[in-house]
Amino acid sequence: MTVGNVKKSLDMILSQRGIKKSLEEKRKFLRQDMLELHGICYEDTKVSGGARSDIASRFDKLQDRIANYDRKILRSANRLIGLEQKGEALIRKAKPGIWQQVLYDNYVNGLSISQIAKKMHYTERRIRQIKADAIGQISKSR
Repeated sequence: MTVGNVKKSLDMILSQRGIKKSLEEKRKFLRQDMLELHGICYEDTKVSGGARSDIASRFDKLQDRIANYDRKILRSANRLIGLEQKGEALIRKAKPGIWQQVLYDNYVNGLSISQIAKKMHYTERRIRQIKADAIGQISKSR
């Protein structure tokens, strides 16, 4: 496996985590919209005649969209779990110790290079070197 392939496999974890987070944010905004609609239903001065049925229709559409996002998030979470499992198997091919820890913190725990550097009391440059070394070790393993 080449260095590029190892990095690509591990980067897929980060990408999938970003996709899941984005879906969760979109669902959060839809839920806020639903709460606002729910509030409008109880403000008698704003609702009259056929407006209630319009609000109910919008409410139902929001519920459907939220349910759709729930399904997408579940699929995304399942994909992320699978990618993390494959990533962990790859990470175990690096030397034990700091090399595995840097990769694990970055790819599985989702920590940035800066966060890892602070946590381990190293410079960011050194963490990047360790990460590159670990990826190189994995690419040379059988």
